[in-house]
Amino acid sequence: MVLVQSMLLAGRSLRFFTRNPQHVIAAFAFPLVLMFTQLAVLGELVAEVSGQPYVARIAPLVVLSTAAFGSAITAAAVYRDLHSGLLTRVRAMPVSPASLFGGRLFGDLLRILAVASLTTAVAFIPGFRFSAGLLAAVGFFGVVVLFGTLSTAVGILVGTFGRSEESVQAALSAPATLLFILSSGFVPLETFPGFLQPLVWANPLSSATQALIGLSHGGPVAVPLLVTLAWTAGVGILSVVLVARRYRELSRP
Repeated sequence: MVLVQSMLLAGRSLRFFTRNPQHVIAAFAFPLVLMFTQLAVLGELVAEVSGQPYVARIAPLVVLSTAAFGSAITAAAVYRDLHSGLLTRVRAMPVSPASLFGGRLFGDLLRILAVASLTTAVAFIPGFRFSAGLLAAVGFFGVVVLFGTLSTAVGILVGTFGRSEESVQAALSAPATLLFILSSGFVPLETFPGFLQPLVWANPLSSATQALIGLSHGGPVAVPLLVTLAWTAGVGILSVVLVARRYRELSRP
């Protein structure tokens, strides 16, 4: 029952998204502009340092960045749901509270996958390839879903505790930008100053990007995948506990 309700609410969130042309254009155009801008500015320089085409590094990072930057959209949508009367309607119907957040999670994961698929397809133009085979390509999008779950969980958590729609968006936009810049997908880990390297290595965007690089271009996969799994499990559990507590507070008469 919860799964069915979640799927129905996921459809609702997708309809809201597709009916907003500004959000649709931004969601699909932003990663493409970001990717080609970085290729033009840093492509040759980073390729000389890393010994591999820069598109093999920046394309996976940009694919994941759609989820990281999209967490602000998630947070704003969750805030609207909780403060626009939907919460009252849910309490008055035989609808599980878990389906409200499950629907948001499933809907946003579908949006993330759609944007990631388009970005990956366009990345083939400047030379991105799945050199590790079909199974690795499937795993590539599995990691996208995993990191998308992490980003969406953060968005749901911030949106649940937010004080205004603008504040929750602002609270996530700056951290997402910082994670992007301090990522080993942006430039190789060894090019960062020594004191920053542990922080860059622990960055969840770095570990997920490294897993995608390994699954597409070749390289280590196990360790970055385990780090990404640990981040997703930790943030997911924390989000479930805190969101459930906050929901009970908001549901009190």
